[in-house]
Amino acid sequence: MESPISSGEVLFGDVKDTTLRFPLEADFSDEMFVKIRSSRDFLNLFEFREYFPGFVLKATAGDNTTIGIEPGSNTKMSFFYHYEGDTTPSSYVITCNFSRRFNGINSDRSGTPTSIVSERGKFYDVGNIIGMKAGLAMAIKIDTSPMDEFLDTLSGITFNQVNLRLGPIESQEEDNNPISSMVLKFLDLNNKVIKSTVPPNNNLHVITDGQPQVIQDQTGNQVPNNLFAASSFLEYNSETKEYLAKITSYTNAVFRSQIQRRNWLLFADSPGSFSDGGLNNNNSDLARSLRQFKLDKNKIKVEVIYSKSR
Repeated sequence: MESPISSGEVLFGDVKDTTLRFPLEADFSDEMFVKIRSSRDFLNLFEFREYFPGFVLKATAGDNTTIGIEPGSNTKMSFFYHYEGDTTPSSYVITCNFSRRFNGINSDRSGTPTSIVSERGKFYDVGNIIGMKAGLAMAIKIDTSPMDEFLDTLSGITFNQVNLRLGPIESQEEDNNPISSMVLKFLDLNNKVIKSTVPPNNNLHVITDGQPQVIQDQTGNQVPNNLFAASSFLEYNSETKEYLAKITSYTNAVFRSQIQRRNWLLFADSPGSFSDGGLNNNNSDLARSLRQFKLDKNKIKVEVIYSKSR
C-alpha cells in the first residue's frame, strides 16, 4: 500500500454537517508546490492529471462505520507560503468543486444469489428474495405486463385509487437503514431507461397523482410528462416496513391509451432530493449511501379501487 498524502481521525458529535481539515504530508506538499510554481512542469491540464489523477478517501480498517461526503467548493488542497520579507501567508488552492468523482466499494458476493450478477443492464433471476443495494448499482426491475391482462378485462370504469405497495421487507440489522424512497423509471425492452424526446431529455418516470401524465412536444404530439419534480415515488414507512406509491393518474392514462405501459426500474431517489432532474442522479440514495433492503417478490402488489360508469 502506498503511503497516504494525509491522514487523521474524526470523532463526530451531534453536529455532523461540517468541514474537515487534515494536514498534507510535508514531502508531498513541498513537491506539489515546487511543480506548481514552475511554469515548465505542467504545460496543460492533461499533464497535471497525469501527475496527479486525484485522491481516494479510505477508512481505517476495522472502524466499521461510514460517513457521507459532499464534494464542493470546500473540497480542496490549500498550499500556504510566504514571500520573502512578508509576515502574512499567501495561499494557492486546488479545488475539486467540478472534478469527476465516484464511489469505489469492494463487494464479495460469492456464495450469495447475486454472485451470478456480472453484466450491467441485464436482468437476473435471483429467486423469490430480491433486493436493492446502494453503492453497487443493484436495482429492482418490475415486470408490469400483468397490468395489461387486468386492464383488458375492464371497460367503462374510472380508477379512484391505485397504489403500488412493496413489503413488508425482510428483517435487517437495526443500524442498517433501508433505502428511504424510490422513483419508478420507464424501461424499454432492452432494460435501458427511456429518455424524454422533449428537452432537457430527462429520464421518464411514473408521474404522481393529480399531475398531467402527458405534455406536448415541439410538434404538438402528446408525449409522457418529463417533469422529474412531479414523479411518483415509493416512500418507506418504518412502522409497517412497507413502501407505498400513488399511481392512480398513471393507471388511468394507461387505461385510456394516453401513454404506453412500460416496465419499471425502481431507483433510489425522490423528487425532493437534490437530484438533477433524473439525468445523472449523482445525489440519489443509490449513489450517496450504503442503504439496502431485501423483499419477497410475492409482496409486490398493486391495489386498485375503481367505479363503473352508469
